[in-house]
Amino acid sequence: MGDDVDGEVHDDAALPRALDLLAGRFPLYDWTYREVPGTSGAEVGFEWFGEDDEEVMVCVFRGSNIGERFHRHGFFFLNYAYRGDYRALSHRPDNLVTVHEGQMYAGQPFHGYALRSSVGEQCTIVGVLVRTQTFYREFLPPVMADAELLNFYLGPREDAFSDEFRHVTIPGCSPVRRLLEMMVVEYANRRSDSQQILKPLALALVELVAREWRAEHAGRSGRAETGSSECSGGIGVGAGSPGQAGDFDRPVSSTVIDAVSRDLGHVSLRALAGRLGYHPNYLSTLVRKETGKSFSQLVLQLRMERAALLVDRTTLAVEEIARNVGYSSTSNFYRAIWATSVTLRGEPARPSPCPVRGAARGAQAEV
Repeated sequence: MGDDVDGEVHDDAALPRALDLLAGRFPLYDWTYREVPGTSGAEVGFEWFGEDDEEVMVCVFRGSNIGERFHRHGFFFLNYAYRGDYRALSHRPDNLVTVHEGQMYAGQPFHGYALRSSVGEQCTIVGVLVRTQTFYREFLPPVMADAELLNFYLGPREDAFSDEFRHVTIPGCSPVRRLLEMMVVEYANRRSDSQQILKPLALALVELVAREWRAEHAGRSGRAETGSSECSGGIGVGAGSPGQAGDFDRPVSSTVIDAVSRDLGHVSLRALAGRLGYHPNYLSTLVRKETGKSFSQLVLQLRMERAALLVDRTTLAVEEIARNVGYSSTSNFYRAIWATSVTLRGEPARPSPCPVRGAARGAQAEV
């Protein structure tokens, strides 16, 4: 037992016990490979391992060799190299990758994958699994800030295979490892309310991994990232701020598009101009000069592109999609659609002739 601090006794053995318990459970899951429909046996996959009422699972693999068959699976997963390095088949049956200690490997539903072996004598992998529909309904907001990351997490159509993954290095200063350890202890000692606790923890994990991915991606592209984890303790300058290092040659419209994409539901020209240090009229002029569109037209375009992605790749209700892209009512949402050339699957019949001018006013009322 740990020290008594402020009257509380801390059990230092709770985490090792939980890791041992989950590692012991790992071989007991149903590892039956099942034929993926429509592949004539050429592709196999795993179904959800958890109980019917579980939406989030935490798994621990500990060992030196597993030799999984290359397979598909119908859920999102995050595999963290908790101790030691490991190898896995990724994307293709002939593509062997090494995931080093402290790195996170994220996979989509239907992603091709297979754990193979540790690099050293033994490795420990902590995996978090999230049901697909749970992710679509509850976990999208943290990743909507980055179009490329959103496109990755939304994944393929339900009848298509995914060939995408994310391989992210987690800095030692990041709370990701501690958050995973909390989830390990909670899942190993499941109670009736454990899912209510694990879901927000998993959501925080997704957001933290997205933050590290954006910081790593911004570093590769030469852009600074607000709040990026460099373990320096410094405070980042707002993305796109005048005078920010590395942004002098970047078009203002690119910064605006990034900012709007991060906050489609609450964006306004005045608030954004204030954040970036411009007068609203000057920012509006720059946007039109660089894109050929007014600020409202640009917001409308970004909203409709996001809506099309959500309609095409999720089973979210129209009302949920409308809220996700910044509309409080489906009527305004449909008017916004009709004001553009975007066509959404399942949308009502368009008015004929299309009242573009009136629709545009209704669509832009919520900008």
